[in-house]
Amino acid sequence: MLGKIERWDAGKGYGFIADKATGKSYFAHRSGLEKPDATPARGQEARCESVRAPKSGRTQAANIVLL
Repeated sequence: MLGKIERWDAGKGYGFIADKATGKSYFAHRSGLEKPDATPARGQEARCESVRAPKSGRTQAANIVLL
């Protein structure tokens, strides 16, 4: 999916990505970033997949590539 970073808390290492097609927000963790040391910026475009989290069963962003 193609989306935009809605918000990102660098200190906590997570944020949310809004799907451009549907507007739905997905939780995103720094471990899901292609480059985990990168710091996403609000409004930055990103390409990612939506997957089910193994522990919670909720849908979240994974394989996140910042554009």
